[in-house]
Amino acid sequence: MCFSPTTPLLTNKYNQIQRVSRSHRDIVIAQHYLDDNKPAYLPPLWEEYVHPEGNRYYCRASQPRFVTDACLHSPKIQSQIQGAVTAFDRLVSDAKVTLTESTEVFLELEDDDCLYYIADHASRTVFWVHPTNTEDLSLRAVVSDSHLRIQLEELYWHHVEFFPCHPAICFSLKLEELTDALIQGRADGLMSTVSTFPYDASECAQFLELIKTVKDCDRVTSIETKWSFARLWTMILNTRFEIHYGEEHCRLSRDQGILELETSQEGAGHLYKVSSFLLWNAPKQYSSSLEKLWVDDIVYGVLWRQFITLCLKEWVIATFMSFLTIIINLLLPSPLMVPIVTLASISTFSGAMLTFKFHQSTLDSASQAAIFMTSACKEKTRFQTISVLFSLPKALLLWTLALSLVRFGAVFLTLDPRVLAICLFVLALVGSGYAVARGTQFLVSRLRSSRRCTPETTLLKV
Repeated sequence: MCFSPTTPLLTNKYNQIQRVSRSHRDIVIAQHYLDDNKPAYLPPLWEEYVHPEGNRYYCRASQPRFVTDACLHSPKIQSQIQGAVTAFDRLVSDAKVTLTESTEVFLELEDDDCLYYIADHASRTVFWVHPTNTEDLSLRAVVSDSHLRIQLEELYWHHVEFFPCHPAICFSLKLEELTDALIQGRADGLMSTVSTFPYDASECAQFLELIKTVKDCDRVTSIETKWSFARLWTMILNTRFEIHYGEEHCRLSRDQGILELETSQEGAGHLYKVSSFLLWNAPKQYSSSLEKLWVDDIVYGVLWRQFITLCLKEWVIATFMSFLTIIINLLLPSPLMVPIVTLASISTFSGAMLTFKFHQSTLDSASQAAIFMTSACKEKTRFQTISVLFSLPKALLLWTLALSLVRFGAVFLTLDPRVLAICLFVLALVGSGYAVARGTQFLVSRLRSSRRCTPETTLLKV
């Protein structure tokens, strides 16, 4: 049997495609009453466990332990796994590697071969007895051994998340360390608008309350607790990997780029420049916002949901106002009715389509947002195409309003001079109020744009 290295993220746990058929069965007298519900025959030392999510897996109480989610109730699979255990023990012996009691080996059958990795609870890492590299294992590129160590610890916690039920030697959830990380994340979220922590302050508070509840109820060692906090550790370790935690060049804010990415961006083409000019430079604003969301090809779920929520509000308002403009112009025909109605119709249609497509994106996770950003970010033009599409409802609405202003301006010129003066005075007041409001909003945004709350800025605020 040939063994090949794998990782917890390459297993088929969440890729099961088999389907089952339900059927009615007879129930015998007192079935399951006083029944210990022991599973069908398993090989010696093997035990069956049920994951909190519902799937079964099996663990062999040996040194090292072996875990697999292959169904050992099948005689054929049982024979293959038993053969894999024997062959792996021989492989480890030939490699002169000593596996301690804190290690456990994951096995996954693949035709006549077997995929494996080894997890160690004492050092909180995964490793292999074959030479391999990050590319072959579909891992992310690293900058140092310490950087790789963080990624391997993340894989370890994925292993614990997938197999939390069986007893493990030298295992610890590191709740005190996890609490400290969440406290730091909560404080950073409260004092900074560009925190690199994966959760915002309110979410950190909920996790801290959950840890307190677990301790108060004495459920620290329960299977569900083990599974829950192992998953939380994977998120924190993933973030530490992305910010280059402990490295010479570390990402200190989420809008700080630190990677030399291979890109062939050629800048804005003539078509994009013309489109942006005709669309009141709205595409440039959207493109800038998307670039800030996608720094070093990383997106934060919280920021994505905030961004798409603002976009939806803008599209809904533009759609409503464009539709209202269509109604007004149809009721009050004029020589400019055709271009106004045409532009307003396109604005209404594009706004409705964008709203329909993204109305559920306010619930997207970071991984779902990353999938969209990856598809929207083109190699040469980056976010130019999607930014033009996003800006259509608002930009075309502005054109309809501009043409409507020309239309009604022509009407004003025919009014009595005193009435015209009153109308201009009202417009001046409205314009001044709008300018003051925008100026105040700009100053507030500039005050909030500070990346970190330093003692100096605190004194200035006081």
